[in-house]
Amino acid sequence: MNNDAAGLHAQISAVREDAAKLLTGLTESNFNWRPDPNHWSIAQCFDHLNVLGFLYLPQLSEKIAKSSSLSGEQNYRLGFIGKFFVRSMEPPVKSKFKAPKSFIPAPEKSLVTVAPEFMKLQDLLEDQINAAENVNWARVKVVSPASKLIRLNLTEALAIIVAHERRHLWQAWQVRKNPNFPD
Repeated sequence: MNNDAAGLHAQISAVREDAAKLLTGLTESNFNWRPDPNHWSIAQCFDHLNVLGFLYLPQLSEKIAKSSSLSGEQNYRLGFIGKFFVRSMEPPVKSKFKAPKSFIPAPEKSLVTVAPEFMKLQDLLEDQINAAENVNWARVKVVSPASKLIRLNLTEALAIIVAHERRHLWQAWQVRKNPNFPD
């Protein structure tokens, strides 16, 4: 995947389109349906993405604003940690990760609240990409909300967020494709 600004805009656009298709025709009931107690509903997948995305946004905004002096040749490279996390997030999911407690979604959420919130998150992520147009992305450092020990450059943070969205959209599609999914 191309992780420069244009590539990330394209990835977010694809995420937005996939989410819109996934959400089409859902009711509150089937949006919150779970295949079993050990698997998330579509609502929980979206809520989890919203929680994590909105945790990242203030830091992204602050770091980009403070980094306006970090110009120079653009570098959209993923380091070792960035590559590892992006690869591990990409669907189809091969390995599961337990979500930290602060990222665990609510048991039920409203479709009319969660879906627009997710689409708004995509707009805000694109706003951050636009705001960073003249910033050297390799020099902007972001701390992962999952662990203060994980420091990412701006390219890594944005690429991981979008890969994480693809992962959980794939997970939500698995729920919708379940033979017992209520129509």
